[in-house]
Amino acid sequence: MSDNAADNKTSENPFQLFFKEPQRFLGIAYLLLILLGMLQEGVYYSTFKINIFEYSEVFDFLMAPFRHSISIVILCFLFFVSYALYLFDLFLQKNHPRIHDILNWRVNKKEWFQAYRIAAFSFFFLSFLFYYFMYNSNKQKNNLLAKETTNVKIVFDSQQNNYLVANKIGATTNYIFILDKEKQVQVVPFAKIERIYLNNNKQKGIK
Repeated sequence: MSDNAADNKTSENPFQLFFKEPQRFLGIAYLLLILLGMLQEGVYYSTFKINIFEYSEVFDFLMAPFRHSISIVILCFLFFVSYALYLFDLFLQKNHPRIHDILNWRVNKKEWFQAYRIAAFSFFFLSFLFYYFMYNSNKQKNNLLAKETTNVKIVFDSQQNNYLVANKIGATTNYIFILDKEKQVQVVPFAKIERIYLNNNKQKGIK
């Protein structure tokens, strides 16, 4: 490879490299999804004052990105919005340099401007993503608190008629998190549960 080709390759920004060689980024992309899934889980459960990381296994984190399909859609939307703004910034820099100078406080001639630009758009992306997580988590919490009916019946001992009706907050491999009739949060290990009945009257055996 010539020096010019090497220089061109190293000068490419991460967005260009992603679309040019996406297979190199699949592992990184999945790791990013896991981290963002963990962030979303942490934000959601924190609204109920639950530290989800104390109750989670490795498998729970690996599956975190797939529990909220709408979040993946939002993630992709915010990514492409950020990328579009990044391209627009490059367009201004090339075709309207004076406007670009003013909008960037004339720091676009500095050596560190490219790193600054990537960091700025990454911050924009993560900030709006975190805002969405907070908004969605609080919305789900308020919906649960406002519900007058329950959606799950947890049976501890059917012979003793020992059961609990509640609304399900969520679950991990070993625990289920519920909001009881008094609107109190409870963490119940699956090991103590004999059976769970869902609100559609179908029953689910637990261990």
